[in-house]
Amino acid sequence: MTNHQAVEPARSAVGASPGRAARPFGRAQRSRVDGARTYRTCLWLRVAVALAAVFWVAMAVALLRAPGTPRTAALGAALFAGFFVASSILYARSSITLTRDGIVAASALRRRPVPFEDILHIVVREGLGGRVYAVFTRRGLIQFTSLSARHRELFETLLERAALTPRTV
Repeated sequence: MTNHQAVEPARSAVGASPGRAARPFGRAQRSRVDGARTYRTCLWLRVAVALAAVFWVAMAVALLRAPGTPRTAALGAALFAGFFVASSILYARSSITLTRDGIVAASALRRRPVPFEDILHIVVREGLGGRVYAVFTRRGLIQFTSLSARHRELFETLLERAALTPRTV
């Protein structure tokens, strides 16, 4: 069973960990983030995925050059290489940048600016792979996970700047 938390306007939010008292966030508090700040996937994960991509590309090349290697083995290595190269590109290009006026969510294919006023609520869920933050906005859903460096700081800053307050569901 997973924990489910929501953050809604007035603006109220659910984001406190189970067993911890929810603490209110308001515009009166000074942000710990001045100017633009970018949040990305943890460096160790980006490096590990890039190294896996290099390994599987090398394996595919080695299998293609080795005499008598079954084509299925080379194809399997090439598919793993493709998966890790695509994942590496995704992790390298995905970010959430906090600006003075809002956030800019970047993925491998697009960048989407969202003003803080357009953030409707945030839902936080605990799962087997970690914590998932779903930011519901007037411009669509933006998600980030606990695999993002300083994810808790990003969550708290979003609460503060979007004038959301935590509440437990």
